[in-house]
Amino acid sequence: MKRESNLGHLFIESKKGRTTVETIATLLLIILLGMGLMGLTASSVNAYQRLYRGKECSTELRIAYSFITTKIRQNDVTGCLHVVRNPISNQNALVIYETIDGVDYATWIYHYQGTLWEAFVLKEEAPSLEVSQAIAQVDAFTISYDPQAQGIRLQVSIEGHESYGGLIKTRTRMGEEL
Repeated sequence: MKRESNLGHLFIESKKGRTTVETIATLLLIILLGMGLMGLTASSVNAYQRLYRGKECSTELRIAYSFITTKIRQNDVTGCLHVVRNPISNQNALVIYETIDGVDYATWIYHYQGTLWEAFVLKEEAPSLEVSQAIAQVDAFTISYDPQAQGIRLQVSIEGHESYGGLIKTRTRMGEEL
């Protein structure tokens, strides 16, 4: 019987050692699983942020392009549309001249420091940031009049994203004061 008790005692000791190893192995697996889940969560958050930023940039570009296209279509009348140098940034800008209640006004659409702006001023006045409204956040804005195609070439872009642009045909000839 002593022999059985010795064997039983040995069996219990080895069982305790095996239990400790199994517990440590289980904890290591749980820790590895937790780290894997944290890595997966981090990569999912990064992917979501990239997708959101891409959609946000695409929205800004569509807003800018649609706004300018609509303004050109609404004011496609002889003598109303002009492409001129913007005194704020010295880049091309779209200027729309119109008369309201006998007073001549100019609507300037121009790019300055990463933003597309619109300024509504008297015809003789130059635009300024104080009277301008932000339209959209874009990195680049180019506009020019193409007399052969009888239209306005327009392109808006944000760095790292596909740009929006093309030729907007006009029904009337426009002034170009460059």
